[in-house]
Amino acid sequence: PDDYPTIQQAINAANPGDTIYVRAGTYYENVIVNQSVSLIGENRKTTIIDGSGDNFSVFISQNNVNMTGFKTKNAIWGIVLYNVSYCNIAENDVLDNDNGIELYSSSESNTISGNNMTNSFRGFWLYGSSNNTISGNTITKNDYEGISFYSSSNNTISENTITNSNYDSISIYGSSGNTISGNTITNSYHGIHLHDSSKFNTVSGNTITNNHFGIHLHGSSDLNTISGNTITNNYDGIYLDGSSNNTISGNNMTDNYHGVRFYGSSGNTISGNTITNTYH
Repeated sequence: PDDYPTIQQAINAANPGDTIYVRAGTYYENVIVNQSVSLIGENRKTTIIDGSGDNFSVFISQNNVNMTGFKTKNAIWGIVLYNVSYCNIAENDVLDNDNGIELYSSSESNTISGNNMTNSFRGFWLYGSSNNTISGNTITKNDYEGISFYSSSNNTISENTITNSNYDSISIYGSSGNTISGNTITNSYHGIHLHDSSKFNTVSGNTITNNHFGIHLHGSSDLNTISGNTITNNYDGIYLDGSSNNTISGNNMTDNYHGVRFYGSSGNTISGNTITNTYH
């Protein structure tokens, strides 16, 4: 606030490529970022954008925006990226919203990394968005889903820690060509849930523990690959439900009630898995 009393006034006065440095404090604003700027908070714990229960705390509608070092809270959407590309949202705390971060119709090289998303209905939501990277985030204690996709393809979801989601840690609905790798997933109903998602989704190298379903393919067929995952202490390690022509290989499944279970599924390739200490 040294030069402008609000974040919005600083954005309105900025030129493309400017950096706006925001000192610690609580800003009761609904910030619209419609300039290609860098928005840098002094400290992610103490530089707070409070949406006051409104639609959003931060709404980004311009390409090439960088946002880091903020706590956003108390809105329907914590941070929204709307029809943008080449944005970087990193090292923020996003909490106590209906939904944490949303990418809506946003494709090409948006990066969401190193954020904490907690105590929301959904931690992270992609709708109609492709070719983005979501990595290294900590996503905890969300009422419904940790990360959710809808009609979103060719995204990379990697190295996130997702715990204590009441329904899905990662939910993929009507989406193809996504890569889900290296995530640590615990304590949800579904660890990873592919629902009506066919063709070239890859789920590999994840550690999935203490869920009802470790990995659940529901109505998801044709060239999805589930490989190299460590799946431990779930009711079903991997469950294929109405899902055909997928490849399940090289997974390590132990201490699950069922290792791999099928219902109404055919033509799948199951090879090279290690399955131990199961009831069935």
